[in-house]
Amino acid sequence: MEPWAYVPAEAVVSLLLALWMARGFAGGDEKELLDRSAARRLGVLALPAALLIGLIALQIVPLPPGLVRVISPTTFELYQRSLPGWPKDSLAYQTGPANGRTPHSMVALPTADEVAAGVSIPFSAAAPPDYQSNESRASARGQATPAIGVWRTLSISPALTEPALLKLIAYAGLFLLVTTYPLREDAERRFGRRLAQVVLVAGLITAAVALIERVYSNGRALWLFLPYDWRSGNPWGERAVGSFANPDHLANYLAQTLPFAVAAVFWPAALSRRRPEALRALAAAAVILISGALLLSSSRGGWLGALMSLTVLGTLWPHGTGGAQRRAAGKIAVATSLGLFLIVLLMFVGPGGRTQADARLKETVANESLMGREAPALATLAMLRDFPLFGVGLGCWPEVFPHYVRPPWTPTFWNATHNDYVQIAAETGALGFVLLAWFLIGVGWRIHEGIGAMRPEAQLLVAAALAAASATAVHEFFDFPLQVPANALLLTALLGLAVRLTGDQSAALSPGRRRLHPRFLYAMGLLAAVGWLLATVAQKRTPYPYDLHRPASIAQAYALIDAYPANAKAHLALAGMLAGTARPADRFDELHAAVWLDPTNPYSRDLYAQAMLGQNETAVAFSEIARSVSNAPDLAMHFYLRPRIVPWLPEPERNAISTGFKFAIARRYQGAVENFASYDDELGDVKAEAALYEAAAEAARGDGRRAAYLSNAGTAYLNANEPRQAETALRTAIAVAPADSESYVRLIDGVFGPSRNWPAANALIAQGIGQGADPVMLYRALAQAAQTAGDYAIARDALQQALAARPADFAAIMQMGQLDLADNHPDRAAIWFRSAAQLRPDSSEAFSYLGRAEDSAYEYFAADQAYRRALAIAPGDGGLRQQYAAFRQRVAENSTSRH
Repeated sequence: MEPWAYVPAEAVVSLLLALWMARGFAGGDEKELLDRSAARRLGVLALPAALLIGLIALQIVPLPPGLVRVISPTTFELYQRSLPGWPKDSLAYQTGPANGRTPHSMVALPTADEVAAGVSIPFSAAAPPDYQSNESRASARGQATPAIGVWRTLSISPALTEPALLKLIAYAGLFLLVTTYPLREDAERRFGRRLAQVVLVAGLITAAVALIERVYSNGRALWLFLPYDWRSGNPWGERAVGSFANPDHLANYLAQTLPFAVAAVFWPAALSRRRPEALRALAAAAVILISGALLLSSSRGGWLGALMSLTVLGTLWPHGTGGAQRRAAGKIAVATSLGLFLIVLLMFVGPGGRTQADARLKETVANESLMGREAPALATLAMLRDFPLFGVGLGCWPEVFPHYVRPPWTPTFWNATHNDYVQIAAETGALGFVLLAWFLIGVGWRIHEGIGAMRPEAQLLVAAALAAASATAVHEFFDFPLQVPANALLLTALLGLAVRLTGDQSAALSPGRRRLHPRFLYAMGLLAAVGWLLATVAQKRTPYPYDLHRPASIAQAYALIDAYPANAKAHLALAGMLAGTARPADRFDELHAAVWLDPTNPYSRDLYAQAMLGQNETAVAFSEIARSVSNAPDLAMHFYLRPRIVPWLPEPERNAISTGFKFAIARRYQGAVENFASYDDELGDVKAEAALYEAAAEAARGDGRRAAYLSNAGTAYLNANEPRQAETALRTAIAVAPADSESYVRLIDGVFGPSRNWPAANALIAQGIGQGADPVMLYRALAQAAQTAGDYAIARDALQQALAARPADFAAIMQMGQLDLADNHPDRAAIWFRSAAQLRPDSSEAFSYLGRAEDSAYEYFAADQAYRRALAIAPGDGGLRQQYAAFRQRVAENSTSRH
């Protein structure tokens, strides 16, 4: 969400309300007064809306600790754990002078060769990104930090709830404007049609922009700005995004406008009485464009929402007048029109769009992406249990969710649950969820009561609005479209339209009606609207979490923790600054808080274990190491699992690491087997690595994974100089997945090649080809093994077999050239490399080898041309530049010696 986009929208709504209140207070023309009938449109809807806003406002009111403990015990516990010393000792955070000590850590000294190469001394454990201060620690020492507030809010981070509350007020204000703003009778009759026309045109423009931008994209939204989520460029590939930063949000907006476009095609008079046929043509174009953009957004939730909206629209479509035959003919016409529409749509999106949509559907059916998408929502159920009444605070879910993330750890920042029903319940508690449900049920009941007495044209507009709402209701189960203000404002306006159209039609102002509200209420409304407007324009221009920066001092770190007590990174930053001060207990408390807030994060748990080792709490430290490794079974995530450090680990720490890996493997965490095997390899225990892969193969699900594990076991046995066991493992892998070429290649390269057993290799190749393996890969493996063994004739014959199977295979041609070059036939090698360069004129490798071949054949001019072409393709290749420089120097020396 971009503040520059939604803040003006909120400001416009507040300004309109302020103008309304001001004109009512001035008591001018009677049409500006809110009469009794207009107020009836809201009825009981005002009560749950006001209570919900009041509840969110209560979340940001500081309360005494005792009251917080009574009404929200888990909130109290979170503050206790994240603010050590709270609530009794809020001034405990004082930092004394440095004691000159550094925390216990492991350091790996570089070798003499590395020092000669310019490596700094010493190597040290790298800190996790974004956790350490970017300012000298000396500038922060000795600073007294500000007090941590004793009175705390029910919202974990009021800084996140405040902008969310302003959005909620904006939606309530827009709903109030649409439902109750008084209009004269003629304007009242036109209001619904005009708003529906605006929705139709908005959908048309949005879809057109999305389609054009997909074809002519420059990597920016609307060709102008770069959303905060696009720091590395557009992450959505070929998916249409339009003016949104997320294609799923675009899909929801379009799904809300689609029912109005369809309604205008089949009943244009419902939206325009003056020029219905022109509107029908515009709506037909809108249906094509909106549907095309929906399809190219590849949003499965958007597709389901659009399907639901059309179903609801068809169900609520007014019957009108006419006999059974006319209605039957109408159904036939609709079915025929839909069939023609699908044909036109598929032609419109083209083969690329059809392929993209087909791939997205296959992804939905073939894997567990839906369950993965709902994983945050399922984990959030525990948050609902812990914060049952008041929730964690509107907008605060991303701050608290890391505490509930289930392992294995992922560096992904979750900004939403992908299920707004669960998220709103977690953020506002049962009270907020019930109030919201009360309001929505009240809206539905008001519409149900009034829709039967309406004219068919107005009924169609209400049906379209409800269809749009149903699209969002379905999409909300799989995504978070209503967290985007554009979608939420559109839905609010449509629900307000439905309530207004189904309300008392006598609400249009007529002379002689008694005023409902005295002038001082208008004055109060004006003051509230002006205050809201000022708060809106005063919002920060950078959204969360991009507004959070690494603190530059201890005081800044404490201020950040006071504002975001559940942010584990803030605690880690402070812990880093407290290292080397006279209060190591404070650092320990911050690390403990970070681990509790984000228990699966390996960085914080590893630092905590390191601190425990410094306190000689070895049993606890090794237990934490085991848990850290099990939560993140990835060597790159732990500084002590780097290749330079692993051989020096003490036996108890090795055992803890092994325990963590075994737990992760038992839980089938992705990458656990491979990383544990790499750990064994770094320890030099290749037999243990092979045994691990064999055990993993027995427990693997699926032949492909089992074959991969067995193939890796064979490779490990080869590294252990156990060719017989390697052959057994590789042949077992072949039996499990006979069409997988990799196991054949490893067997040829690792077993038959070193033993020069070419008959066995040829027999294996024949077996593999018969079972569907790639013949080119197998013959190339044989050629490489024979060339390594010095049997150039065997290698050449194998490559000829590969090229016979696939004459234009680039790798085989390059390999043939390299063989001729090694066999001292540079002229023949040049021919092969020339052919490879023709196949891939963008390959610097082909031209580089061509240069070497021409150089060896004493064709210096041709060699120079080839090297130049290679450098033009890969100007940043340092090795290639050195090779060319050496060639030029050699040519120059030869030229000098001749003269």
